[in-house]
Order: sequence, then structure tokens, then C-alpha cells
Amino acid sequence: MVWGGGRWPEKKRRKRTKAIAAEDGSLSPLDAGLRAHQAGDLADAKAHYQKALEDNPSDAGALHLLGVMAIQSGDFQGAVERIENAIAVNAQVPAFHDHLGLALRQSGRPTEAEPHHRRALELNAEFAPAHNNLAGTLLALKRYAEAEKQVRQALKLQPGEIGARLNLGRILLAQNRPRAAIDALEAAKRGQPESAETAMHLGRAYQGAGMREKAGASFRQATKLTPKDARCWMELGTFHMATEQFAEAAEAFKKAAAKPLPACANRRVSWAKFRC
Repeated sequence: MVWGGGRWPEKKRRKRTKAIAAEDGSLSPLDAGLRAHQAGDLADAKAHYQKALEDNPSDAGALHLLGVMAIQSGDFQGAVERIENAIAVNAQVPAFHDHLGLALRQSGRPTEAEPHHRRALELNAEFAPAHNNLAGTLLALKRYAEAEKQVRQALKLQPGEIGARLNLGRILLAQNRPRAAIDALEAAKRGQPESAETAMHLGRAYQGAGMREKAGASFRQATKLTPKDARCWMELGTFHMATEQFAEAAEAFKKAAAKPLPACANRRVSWAKFRC
């Protein structure tokens, strides 16, 4: 997972940004950008990072953090380029290699990503985020036992890490162990109750364990948390199809088809209507 990936509530973000602005005069552009980034003010953070690069085009920290920002915004190729430039300046920072691996995996290149996570761990074997991100890459490569080993090491180093709990749940689901996954995902939900991603995976785990009512409630919660995310509606529609609630499935797929993702939603609307 990427640090600072979440966003603060709007009111808190405005107050936090004002506090940062009051202190910026005594901070370097890089430090001011990092403060804004952590507060969720990405536009201000980007301006500070770019100022840092104007002052020093070889500022590895600014290059890396612009790469992190690119990952957060979905520009994975841009992230790869920026983080590779940061590593060309300083190849001894574990987070640089780990985030390069993450950007590669997110761009659909998990095989290329793996050695970068491992290089991060060569530099610091106790760098928990690299264990967790390596687990995500191994999951993408369908090497589930290795993935589980890595994510459990991440949790040993950082027991309260929510992203690692979510990752563990995903890995256990991939191994068809829904009841074990429920424990990990419920822990993740307690730590981050507003996460639609966690709600979706928890719905899958409940469904796999035969807990139909809880599964439906979890899928519906995901659609309420991020109603513009087509994946949430696809998951709910798929659940309704599995439980032979075809009218409800058609409605969910229709809402998914109205969102940017995915093309198959239109086909599923037709199939659900046919089954009604």
C-alpha cells in the first residue's frame, strides 16, 4: 500500500492546510510538500515538490514523492518514470524500490515488480510496507503461500497495519479460506470502517462462508460508501445473481454500466433481465 493514500475530511483538510501554510516559511519546499501531502492537499503538495525540483533537479525525495502522487492518481507509468529517476540519484532508499514495484504491479507488470520489492527488503529486512506490497505482488502472480508468508511478516512487524489486514483477507480468499479471511477483514473494517474495498472483500468472505445476509449487507454498504465505483455495483449484482434475485441483479448491473467501469456490465444487465 502507499502511505498517505487516504484523504482527510474536507473541513479537517482545510484547517490542516491553513496550519501548514502558517509554517511554510520555515520549511524547505520538500518538507512543506510532504506536510501538505500527508494532510491530503495534493495540489499544494505537487506545487511544493515541483519547486523543490526547480531548486535542485536531482532532488531524489521530490522525484519519489511525485511518483507516489502519480500512483495515487492512477498514472502508473508516470510513477514508474519518476521513481526510476529518484533511484538513479539514490539507490539506497528502501521505499523508492518498494514504490517502484507497486507502480509496476499496478500497471499490470507484477513479474517486473517482484525484484524491486525484494531489493527494498535487501536494504531493510524489517521494512514492513515492502513485505506487504511484495505480498500483493505475489497474490497477483497467484503464489498464494508465499504471499501469505510475506503479509504475516508485515503484520508481525506492524500488528495494527490496516492495509496488511486487508491484504491478508484477500490472500486467504484466493486460497478459498473464507472463514479465516473474515477474521482479517473484520479487523481491517474496525480500523477503517469507511473503506468500500474492505466491505467488498468482506462481502465475498461472508458469501463464501454461507453467511448470505451479512454478505448482502456488506456489498450494499460498499455501494453506499462509493456509489460512483462500478466495481461495488458489479459485486452486488453478482451476489444477487448467485442468490437468484434477478431483478435486483439487473438493477445493480444497470448502475454499474452507467459508471466508467466495466464494459461487461451491459452484458450482465441483459442476462439478469432474461432470468427475471
